[in-house]
Amino acid sequence: MVHEAVKRAAAMSTQSAVEDMLEKICDADADGKEGRGDEGLWMSELDVSKQGQKLVLSHIGPGNCRRECRTIAKACDQVMEKVDADELVELLREKKSAGTTAQRVCTKMANVCKKGKEPVRPEGKVRKNEIFSPRMNTKDDELEKLLAGMPAMPGMTMMKGSDLDLGDGTVDEIDQLKDEV
Repeated sequence: MVHEAVKRAAAMSTQSAVEDMLEKICDADADGKEGRGDEGLWMSELDVSKQGQKLVLSHIGPGNCRRECRTIAKACDQVMEKVDADELVELLREKKSAGTTAQRVCTKMANVCKKGKEPVRPEGKVRKNEIFSPRMNTKDDELEKLLAGMPAMPGMTMMKGSDLDLGDGTVDEIDQLKDEV
C-alpha cells in the first residue's frame, strides 16, 4: 500500500507533484471519480479486523469506503503531517528503492513503526466490526461516475443505493456493526 504510493512518487520529478501526491494520499474521496485523482483508492481495499488484542489490516480488494476506511484515512493524515516533502523528494532523487523510502518515512520521518511495538486493544473490550463492502463490478463504478458527472436537478438529491432509506426501519445487513470480542 505505502509501497505503491512511494513508487508513484518516484515517478514524479517535481517538488510540486510530490507535494500534490502527499496532499491526496490520505483523501478517501480521491477514488478516481469526479476528477479528484485516485491517490486515496488504496484505503477502500483494506479491512480492519481484530486478531487477539491486535487490530490487523487485510488487503481484500476493491471496496466501498465506509467507516473503517475513514478511520484509516484519519490515521494516514496523522502520519502524513509528519512527513517532510523536501526529504522525500531528496530520497526519490537519490533513487532509493520503494522499500527503503517507505521504511525511512515510517521510522525516521513519521516515527510510527517501532520494531516489536504493536498497538493493542484492551483485553475483553468489545469492538464493533464493519462488514467489508466490496465494489460490485465495473458497471457499478461506471454508473457512479456517470451520476457524479450529471448536473444536479433542483429539488432532487442523488443517493447511492446503499444509502437509500425507504423508511421501513430496516437496516441492510452489510451496514450493521457486529460485536467483535
